[in-house]
Amino acid sequence: MKYHKILIPGIILTALLLNSIAQGADKKATVNEIPAYLQNPMVNPIANPDLPNVLIIGDSISIGYTLPVRKSLDGKANVFRPEVNCEHSELGAKEIKKWIGNKKWDVIHFNFGIWDTHYMYNGKMVLEQDLPNIKIDDVVFRHTTEQYINNLKKILAALKKTGAKLIWTTTTPFIYYDKPTKKLLLKNNEKAVELMKNENIQIDDLYNLALPNFKKWLSKDGCHFTGFGYEQLAKQVASMIKSSLTSCSTNYPVLYSDYQVVQRDCDSNGTCRVLLDKSWKGNDEVKITVKRKDGKVVLKQIVKPEKKNKYVLIQNIPVGGPYKIIISTPNKKPKKTYKNILVGDIWILAGQSNMQGVAKPKEKYPFSKYVSMLSLVEKWEPATIPLHRMENSELPIFVDLYRKYITDEEAKSILTIATIDNYWGVCAGRFFADELFKKTSVPIGLIPCAWGGTTLQQWNPENYYKGKPSLYGIMLQKVMEAGGRVRGMLWYQGESDALVADEKIPSTYKERFKKFVSAVHKDIGRIPVITVQLGRTLEASPEIARYWQIVQENQRLVAEELDDVYMVPAFDFDLNDPIHISYQAQKKLAHRLARIALPLVKPDLPSEKGIRLKSVKYKKPNIIAVTYEGVKGKLQSEGRPSGFEIRIDNGKTPVEKIYHIEFSKDDPQTILLYSLYDFPKNSQLVYGPRANSYVNIVDSDNMSIPVFGPLKIEMIK
Repeated sequence: MKYHKILIPGIILTALLLNSIAQGADKKATVNEIPAYLQNPMVNPIANPDLPNVLIIGDSISIGYTLPVRKSLDGKANVFRPEVNCEHSELGAKEIKKWIGNKKWDVIHFNFGIWDTHYMYNGKMVLEQDLPNIKIDDVVFRHTTEQYINNLKKILAALKKTGAKLIWTTTTPFIYYDKPTKKLLLKNNEKAVELMKNENIQIDDLYNLALPNFKKWLSKDGCHFTGFGYEQLAKQVASMIKSSLTSCSTNYPVLYSDYQVVQRDCDSNGTCRVLLDKSWKGNDEVKITVKRKDGKVVLKQIVKPEKKNKYVLIQNIPVGGPYKIIISTPNKKPKKTYKNILVGDIWILAGQSNMQGVAKPKEKYPFSKYVSMLSLVEKWEPATIPLHRMENSELPIFVDLYRKYITDEEAKSILTIATIDNYWGVCAGRFFADELFKKTSVPIGLIPCAWGGTTLQQWNPENYYKGKPSLYGIMLQKVMEAGGRVRGMLWYQGESDALVADEKIPSTYKERFKKFVSAVHKDIGRIPVITVQLGRTLEASPEIARYWQIVQENQRLVAEELDDVYMVPAFDFDLNDPIHISYQAQKKLAHRLARIALPLVKPDLPSEKGIRLKSVKYKKPNIIAVTYEGVKGKLQSEGRPSGFEIRIDNGKTPVEKIYHIEFSKDDPQTILLYSLYDFPKNSQLVYGPRANSYVNIVDSDNMSIPVFGPLKIEMIK
């Protein structure tokens, strides 16, 4: 074998890495009083008993991303790791029980690989300084692929006994110093992925995440990563862990209706309960049969009733459907049958009229057997448009919302006519569900509970906690009817908080919405909330237009500041009337929402936050560079790029300064704004300066850049 460059052994680099981290930790901890576990990866936290426990196992690459993962999950999970470099798979097979210990783990994220590709000579790892004294023919790899896989099988056997959700990580790439090493790494990854798929273990593909970013992310040693690189790895690791924590629960739904959707659990199977009535005798065994539409049996179980014969638990129903679930005693006729049952993901649709659906349909939209909804009449049924059938609802909040203006009968009559006329018709929900199903083959359940014209105050969880009729309470009630677990929420609201006479209302939107999200996480679970930034409106005086922009900026900042909140823009869409987006716009919105949701339901994909503003700064005295992150492909526009405005006087007074806008040739995520003269001192920049501005900048996947501002130039995130 010929050597071009020998990789410095991980143990040496790990020592250097930890020394650097520890030194930085001492300095920071003294100044900012930051806990040691957020400064040193080898210092484990004191477990908060109210939080789930996560264990990260791996070599120095995992050591490098442990801190940013901990910071991302701080307050959401206790993140531990062995207080050593876990090195290679043989050591892992030997020490795994010790590393697991006696703690109850909810998620274990693990990896071995780089150390398994090290060269060995006479049983010792080869160092660069050893080369002159080594006979090349006597050098071997630490482990063959077969040995590596056998070690992983031993590790898996121990990990499975914990009952934790397991996530395997592919080995990250490094600068290959010869062809045999590269070949071994690729083969090891291939065989490990094959093993994990056969064992139904989730895969975090950090190899393919890092591969296109070699030059940006790798450190000079060619194996480890820069701080920025570790942060990028950590985003995906944290996202996968959060997704696993969200989907794991023993709060199983009660099966009570045809067309019901059972939220899949963390192993991508469905579990539900069936309540038994008095006709079931005390010790009767219960036969469960789950069939597909074509008659094929996918599950057979014979179980005994639980909790004093009140219910039976049906476990491990595969994701998919529609299923027929038959409950009977062995060798007897069926006693209960449920039809068109789906196992998949459930999403809440909440907010006001643009989520409720005001657009008029432009085509006959087909029925889907893979999308159901828990309707406003409190039953599961096919998700046909319109999703929000308000005229059928008898929920108490209905009366509360409308009694100030018209009688209950008048309101019901108006809404019935409106629905017949297809006015209260189309929202993004059904399009969103169809696109997700097409890309994942996972059926979708929708919980429509948006109400037109409602303010954030009307969604205030405090009303529910005080026992008052509330939209939040209705939403929570419907989630409980669905089984208490959902995959996430789509939220489109804010118009009513901008169309007011009191600036305090739009100005406090961010903090009030944070409280709403906090309540959702407390009452439902740490689910993702995908929000929509306000679209355009014609119903705006100059004062209202300013309030509109304040709400938009608040919405943007919430998504920047909260890990589990995401945002997509809607400001570039066509309108159906002076304030509601059109039918085609609802389709485009659904695509943007699905783009954010897809990595949440397929965590092996890189995490997606949409397009986010990164910096606004002077490149030259007469050029402003506006840089984004999260762009797919490149930024572009149909026709001349438009939508930016310079302001002075604390963002109040627009000045005509920008004569040319172009997309940077050096960076596809940067836009350059040109002025004939220097920009005024203390200038501020706005994108989407008025409530009905024309904006047209999107990326290659048609995601718009968000409305922002006014922001001080040289603002850096």
